[in-house]
Amino acid sequence: MPKSRKRPAKKRRALVPTTIRTPTDPRHVVSDRATATSVDLAEEIRRATADTVAHGRLLLTRDPTLATLTHRREAKGDGRETEPGEWWPVALVEPVNYRLLQFDDLVYPLSTAIAGKLGLAQAQVGETPPAAANWEFHDGPRCELVDPTGTVLARFRHAIDPQWRAAAETSGTVLVLYGGQLGVRTPYGVTAAEYDDRARDAELQAALAGGELLTGAVTYVQN
Repeated sequence: MPKSRKRPAKKRRALVPTTIRTPTDPRHVVSDRATATSVDLAEEIRRATADTVAHGRLLLTRDPTLATLTHRREAKGDGRETEPGEWWPVALVEPVNYRLLQFDDLVYPLSTAIAGKLGLAQAQVGETPPAAANWEFHDGPRCELVDPTGTVLARFRHAIDPQWRAAAETSGTVLVLYGGQLGVRTPYGVTAAEYDDRARDAELQAALAGGELLTGAVTYVQN
């Protein structure tokens, strides 16, 4: 009788570049590692934490709940402008290289997973964001989001906004929103004129509805 032949081991499928919503959108970076070993994952985490370049936007909202978050500064019903102390200072933070990994059919959002492990929470519609213990938001010509280990997770340049700063000084905290598509950068293939406040709000709400948005009330530090 002929000896039975041993079947060759099945090859592991390599990581395949992908994005969550927009395949040609350069705002997402996906690892091109060939295997998914623990060594590879450790290297990806190292690269993700070392890459701190981000885009950001500083906004003001009267209500500390995500249900009413808006890019527009609304006036009171009597026409009087809202006092800075009644505004909640908001910082939208989008990593330039928002990293995703794909394991077979599973897409793993590495950038937000790291921030979540360090204490930012998944945003919930209509709920006041929880305090992010030991996180800090440093305000200056170069804004920095600092995690509990004292490491800068993201940094971006932004013009100083006196109204935003007054609100942040009054509250002592900043509502930080962190994710890959939060209405900050103009999407690939969209003109700046098309990407107005309504389009920005729609993108932010889509991230919220899709569970792709992390948040936290972060201690404010003025540089």
